[in-house]
Amino acid sequence: MKCKVRSPTTDDYLLSFSNYVEKCLNATTFEEKLDLHLNAKFTSSTVTFKHCESNIDGLITNCTKEVPLVETCRLAFDLCPSAKQYGIIRNDLGNFEREGTRRSVKWIPHTLFGVVNSEARVVTHILFPEMVEVAAPKNMSAFLSEDEQREFVDELLVPALRRSLKVSVLNRLNKSFEESVLRGKRQDAKNFVSGKDLPLIVQSLRDLVEENLSLSQYRDFYFVTSSFGFKQEFEGDSCQEILSTIIDWCKVSLKNTKVDLGIKFSTTALFGEPMISFARSGAIKSIGYTFGGQNTKSELMSMALAGFGGITATNKFRASDECSKLIVYNDIKIPFLFGPSGFNGSVPDRWL
Repeated sequence: MKCKVRSPTTDDYLLSFSNYVEKCLNATTFEEKLDLHLNAKFTSSTVTFKHCESNIDGLITNCTKEVPLVETCRLAFDLCPSAKQYGIIRNDLGNFEREGTRRSVKWIPHTLFGVVNSEARVVTHILFPEMVEVAAPKNMSAFLSEDEQREFVDELLVPALRRSLKVSVLNRLNKSFEESVLRGKRQDAKNFVSGKDLPLIVQSLRDLVEENLSLSQYRDFYFVTSSFGFKQEFEGDSCQEILSTIIDWCKVSLKNTKVDLGIKFSTTALFGEPMISFARSGAIKSIGYTFGGQNTKSELMSMALAGFGGITATNKFRASDECSKLIVYNDIKIPFLFGPSGFNGSVPDRWL
């Protein structure tokens, strides 16, 4: 989905607050909502409210059949990854659905496939739905056990690498699970493969599984690629510009992809003094509906100033053009009082 964000050039984007809210509630498409959210500036005789900056803080591409990385990146393999470091324990990596059954990704048996360190740290996990047991695991995640990891590496991954890579590249890699353990973590930096080799590696994995019945539990595997906390300033027109030096968006299902988009606004009074801004508690449902759709459930966050605190809104049954989660942070951090402009949004004039 491509969301063009234009600069305000007409009176449509110089609005009173009530007109802004009305336009948001009447917007029917995600593009219209995003355009209003990013570009609208509404004013009155005393207050100006405008968008300052946007940043991307997280990305999750859920359950792809290919590794969605560009050819120019380098993926680092770890043949003996740590469950403590790489086990999936976050619920926000989404769900895996098959034959009418939905299960959290963290309960699908999985292991680390590789890591890219470039403009952000991007981690790719490989999931094995055929290994799912009827009962959910008792641990925090379904990361492969040491014996399962050894079998995956020695019987499937390393043979696939031998089929796919040039001898000169293969010679730089660890050749077994045991070798990787004995060499230690300091040697893992040598286990690099080029992004252009990944499609052939993945196809070799699938071929080997079909050729060897003893490896049938690894059949029909998927990949989850994610990155968190990279705080990349975003001024683009499309989600496909996010981490574009790493992610190959042609291999990604936008419907199953989540992006954490942070937007900062500023509020100034008549003479440009900074002011606090807030959302009234009675408006939280409308705010949630605006960006999440009619299935959105909104509630106030637990904060000291309860009625004027933050908002969290979630939609478990979102459409492709709706947010799955919306968080609004207000910048009220001190009691309402008059005073000179300055620390933490002190009100310089009458409070609106």
